[in-house]
Amino acid sequence: MLVDVTGFPGSVKLEFVRRAIDVWPELADLLDVPSYDRARWPGGGETRSLWDWLTDRAALGRLPGACNQVGRPDLAALFVRSRPMMVPVASRVRIPRPGLQDRVVAAFRRGEVPAVAVTTAVRGTGGFGKTTLAEMICADEQVQAAFPGGVVWVRVGGLFEGRVPARIVELTRELVGDHRLTTDERDAGAVLAEAIGDEPALLVVDDVWTSGQLAPFLVGAPRCVRLITTRNAIMLPRGTRSVPVEAMLPAEARALLLANLPDPGDDARVDRVLARTGRWPLLLGLVNGVLERLVGQDNAVGDALDEVELRLRELGPLNFDPGQAAARENAVAGTLRVGLDLLPPAERLRYEELAVFPGDEPVPLSVLQRWWGSTGGLGEAAVRRLCGSFADQSLIVRYQLNPAQIHLHHVVVEALRHMVGERRLDEMRQRWAAQREPISAIDLDSDDED
Repeated sequence: MLVDVTGFPGSVKLEFVRRAIDVWPELADLLDVPSYDRARWPGGGETRSLWDWLTDRAALGRLPGACNQVGRPDLAALFVRSRPMMVPVASRVRIPRPGLQDRVVAAFRRGEVPAVAVTTAVRGTGGFGKTTLAEMICADEQVQAAFPGGVVWVRVGGLFEGRVPARIVELTRELVGDHRLTTDERDAGAVLAEAIGDEPALLVVDDVWTSGQLAPFLVGAPRCVRLITTRNAIMLPRGTRSVPVEAMLPAEARALLLANLPDPGDDARVDRVLARTGRWPLLLGLVNGVLERLVGQDNAVGDALDEVELRLRELGPLNFDPGQAAARENAVAGTLRVGLDLLPPAERLRYEELAVFPGDEPVPLSVLQRWWGSTGGLGEAAVRRLCGSFADQSLIVRYQLNPAQIHLHHVVVEALRHMVGERRLDEMRQRWAAQREPISAIDLDSDDED
């Protein structure tokens, strides 16, 4: 997951503004600031404007590395002395889960924490909100105050174990502008530990699949607390304090189901829909997106609930078990169909074309523009509008403006692939493979495991 580095004190900004006057043009070039933006900056205030431009785009984390690249390690050192505060871009809707949050925080504070190292894991089946829970914990001011060394977030996902060192190198460059290169996992872990430093810090390792992926993040930094999210509890190291994430509590599920909607005033209707969602956060978010769309078409909330409950009823028993893979796929596919039926035909086609991309990996908008440009003739503005619309309906996990990218949940991608069918999926993959520019960061043949 790409993140924003924030939390630099005002003194760092003032010192940077004072000392970077002679190098701001080089920095602006490296940081891809458009000429039309620079033209609007007041004379004599360019360094402050550069800082504000990066802040507005959640890109301050790129500044230390750029300072090193223009030969100003003294400017980069200003940021080294500041604690990082990496908190992912928020999902469309976040519903507090205080019971779970308290259990996780208690687990990594138990004993002498944060004076000693500890590993806590948030584990559970895909779509139960492990990453969202970790996001809310990191955003908590009391948690942030407990870690003067800052909060560092890294997403692993489907990375091959051999590619983890490269991700760590990228992370340390983000943190402190360190440009050392290594392909050795333990060496990479040592470089990261050095970047994290000696103060108590929180390192979140999100969506870990294997013990080999995790190993480099456990090297060094003895006062660093590791918070891991994973679907695979078997790979956790011995002594890890594990907190399972399961179905939402009834009140939490209701809040997510009805987020941004008027109160229907009919608990029975709400309860019938909740029973058919298994209080599974991923499905609740999808259903909420469908409800919002139906209400936006001048339907009453109660009528929209009845429509969704009717569609879900066709999928199986009243109380489906989200722990069963087949049940999850059927429920997600059924809800997706309802949502896609509400889309204009051209938008539905564009959404179905997302099936070529792997789940749980960011898809750059430049890639989408190339793909949708070839299939539907969409330009940049149309791609951005459509991504925003899909995010508003919870059809994608999140849509970021900077870096410009979308995130797809692997459960949704698998359901979408099943919906479009193998023949059409193969045709889309062949069409994309025929594009002139290869896409190294996106593996079209990836089949995510749940």
